Amino acid sequence: MPTCQNCKSHWSWKQTLRSQFVFDTGMKCPFCNSKQYLNAKTRKKFFLSLIIVLLLMIFPAFFNISPVISVILIFVLAALSLLIYPFYTELTNEEPTLDTK
Repeated sequence: MPTCQNCKSHWSWKQTLRSQFVFDTGMKCPFCNSKQYLNAKTRKKFFLSLIIVLLLMIFPAFFNISPVISVILIFVLAALSLLIYPFYTELTNEEPTLDTK
């Protein structure tokens, strides 16, 4: 679970998941109200899980898989990645910058 870099408080699974659905780059700590940001490692993991789910959308085109099964598989994997997301979330105090390396 993520830890606030300002007050060192551990966020609960529910607090972390709720903070992900805010249309802001930062998330407010539920304990000290300081703004926290996802670190680069967490953003890469989230992007990778998103790519995997999207690739599974084209998976049935290469194999003879029922569209119903493929839709169920996509929803299950998307829900699973959403449910485990708070466990690998890491925070930082600095606002993320675009890495051009």
